[in-house]
Amino acid sequence: MNQTYTVIIQSNIIGGDKIAIKIGENKMYQLRQLLAPELKSRAKKEQCSSITLENFF
Repeated sequence: MNQTYTVIIQSNIIGGDKIAIKIGENKMYQLRQLLAPELKSRAKKEQCSSITLENFF
């Protein structure tokens, strides 16, 4: 059985629209490839921060 994922896209504006879409593994792979630069940038910023959420859990 193929794994499915739920992708939620939400506006950053208060009260903005929110869309939830169920996608399969192939679409998820394509989405991760598309977002790879942003994911890499975010991970780099989190590594530079001296505070992480891990301390709270």
